[in-house]
Amino acid sequence: TPEEYYERIGLVPNVIFPSGALARDNLIHLYYGAADTTCCLAYIHLRKLLEKLKGRGAVKLVRAKENPIITPISEHPWESKATFNPAAIYLKGKIHIVYRAMSEDNTSVFGYAVSKDGIHIDYRSPNPIYLPRESFEEKGEPGGNSGCEDPRLTKIGERIYVLYTAFNGRSVPQVALTWILA
Repeated sequence: TPEEYYERIGLVPNVIFPSGALARDNLIHLYYGAADTTCCLAYIHLRKLLEKLKGRGAVKLVRAKENPIITPISEHPWESKATFNPAAIYLKGKIHIVYRAMSEDNTSVFGYAVSKDGIHIDYRSPNPIYLPRESFEEKGEPGGNSGCEDPRLTKIGERIYVLYTAFNGRSVPQVALTWILA
């Protein structure tokens, strides 16, 4: 439930979107978008989660006190309006975060950040890592929403598959898929 100021005030007020999760050190880290403006993190001990699920009790995650962990950077036109709905994957001792970034003209692309502890960002790419390039994700209406949205990461073998929403502003949003080598 939206409770904090960064979850209540933004492009879409009073909304949170859980979008990436990983288990590490007996904690479940849940990455989420807050008010369609920032990327945030909540967590719960795995044991507590399992106990609550068995007992059918309410599950309450703890928000990281450092939230939001990723916010728009006005000097980067591609992410100056919003950063939200992050995916996360743990590889080689680091948490890799791919997040939706939005420009002032409402074009969504993917940004990239790395964290050793899952909370503090150790590296953030100054450029987007994935841009709209297909007709089903390129801008179809000036000023309208379009692009690559809401990534989800899954590692299978040596590949990391990225499922995402592709939207050109005219057609119905579509599920799209790409991959990179891990």
